[in-house]
Amino acid sequence: MSKMLILDYAVIRFRPSRIEVMNFSREITPDPYGLHPAVLVGQGDGWVVEYE
Repeated sequence: MSKMLILDYAVIRFRPSRIEVMNFSREITPDPYGLHPAVLVGQGDGWVVEYE
């Protein structure tokens, strides 16, 4: 009897261009302290903060 290998998964890679972050307990919110997230935008090989 031969053994058959069955793969039941898929690998997906995401490359975000924009990340919104908000964490009140670690004070990750833009100044002044508000109810909108800090926004990071991918630029080159790194991230920069986007100000509105």
